[in-house]
Amino acid sequence: MAAKPNVESIERVLKEYGLAIFFAIVLAMLFRFFAIEAYRIPNNTMRPTFEPGDTVFVTKWDFGYRNPLTGEILIQGRKPERGELVVYSLPSDLKRDSIKRVIALPGDQIEINQGRIKLNKKQLTDDSQKNTSCFPELHYRVCSEPPILEEIPLMTVPEGQVFVLGDLRTLTPEMKRTKNYGLVPMNLIKAKVRWLWLSIEPTGSSGRSGGWFSRIRFERMFKAVE
Repeated sequence: MAAKPNVESIERVLKEYGLAIFFAIVLAMLFRFFAIEAYRIPNNTMRPTFEPGDTVFVTKWDFGYRNPLTGEILIQGRKPERGELVVYSLPSDLKRDSIKRVIALPGDQIEINQGRIKLNKKQLTDDSQKNTSCFPELHYRVCSEPPILEEIPLMTVPEGQVFVLGDLRTLTPEMKRTKNYGLVPMNLIKAKVRWLWLSIEPTGSSGRSGGWFSRIRFERMFKAVE
């Protein structure tokens, strides 16, 4: 005669597993909101640093902790530095995030003329090299392709704001549409970009055939970024 299942034992096991799953989900959400989160690069506005299909890890503690529901700053962090890669909410659409590089800080003078950037009246990019479209700038590299960036007359970055720009110094359709560069309030900066951990070439971008595994760019993976 078969033994009858112990209903109380089954209920206890289900309850224990349910609680374990619940707490695992809560911890995962807290980790994402307050520690580390992954972002996928959707376009080429950050070339040559990032390519479309790259996935990066960002850290949330650098610029202060925020309420995940309202975005309100709970604990104030440090201020961003020139050349730092940051995640911020678009001033025109707070529900959308963008990744760009901090170019100028409060009090800095910045100017864009014929696609070239001047910071505090000194040309920022060393474009003296010939026969190349990519140049060194501070501790990173940038690239330039037509159409060139819009002209920005000499201006002083206001207090409480920074000037951000992508590493591809080209007026792309994405930049035209979203205006995801220029002055950004510091209180909209959410995270610092740390690592490039996965890179999968988007479907159809180079005519490659095959599954997703054949599109993995192994040479780009597991790199700290500057």
